[in-house]
Amino acid sequence: HTATAGDIYSKMVTVGLKLRKLKNIDVLRIEGCPVSVAEQVLVLIKLGHLKNPYFDPKMAAGFTLSYLSWRTRTAIARILGTPYQKPGAVERGEARPTQNLPPEGAVTPLEVH
Repeated sequence: HTATAGDIYSKMVTVGLKLRKLKNIDVLRIEGCPVSVAEQVLVLIKLGHLKNPYFDPKMAAGFTLSYLSWRTRTAIARILGTPYQKPGAVERGEARPTQNLPPEGAVTPLEVH
């Protein structure tokens, strides 16, 4: 309940600055536990001298709109006092894969029926 999502744009700046400072080293240590997938991708993009997919003209508009939508929805939820996480057990949704269903006859108080 204490995990927070990092901002992708701040990660782009942070990773870029770190790699610029550590430009002439042979070994790179990425700190953090866990290190986000976005940070790992950004490091590989920089080290491989690849194009940043977040800035690809085909994807940039959709990515930015999704980002702004997410930020807007979380801001509205905070204003309304809706918690991001609710403590305790919650019902499992309909999207649960069938192979993970409990055996027939098992007590399943958290399953949606």
